[in-house]
Amino acid sequence: EQLLHSLKNKACIIRFAGIYREGKHRLIDQLKIGMLSNNITTDYLTNRIHISDCVGILAHLIQQDYEDIRLDRIYLGVDNTPVLYSELIQWLSSELNLPLTNNHSTSARVGNKRCLNERITNTGYQFIYPTYQAGFRAIIKQYALTSS
Repeated sequence: EQLLHSLKNKACIIRFAGIYREGKHRLIDQLKIGMLSNNITTDYLTNRIHISDCVGILAHLIQQDYEDIRLDRIYLGVDNTPVLYSELIQWLSSELNLPLTNNHSTSARVGNKRCLNERITNTGYQFIYPTYQAGFRAIIKQYALTSS
């Protein structure tokens, strides 16, 4: 980022958080083998974005630049719903109909920040997966297809 900052108005930084995609997913895999616990010692906010929206944001901003629309220097690449980690795993557990365990404890691994995507949505970008629920449902649907 320091190098890009030195380029002044010739560069744009996008900070993507919690990128997830179809295919293998750590939380779902942990849930399936009984390694995802609801015993959370320190809960924390997590921000997510589906990889399709990462690509969408990049393409959108490139198009904006091509059209000589002034870009901000920094954008946050996150969906519309920051969520507590505990809520995320409870939701996944419910959607997959798989139980959380009490065998392990989990504590905050990163940040604990509520990131907002107003800058990118103000440019007119419309999310393919505006919430973690929408994005993970696409992944869950794929898991259901591949496990049958």
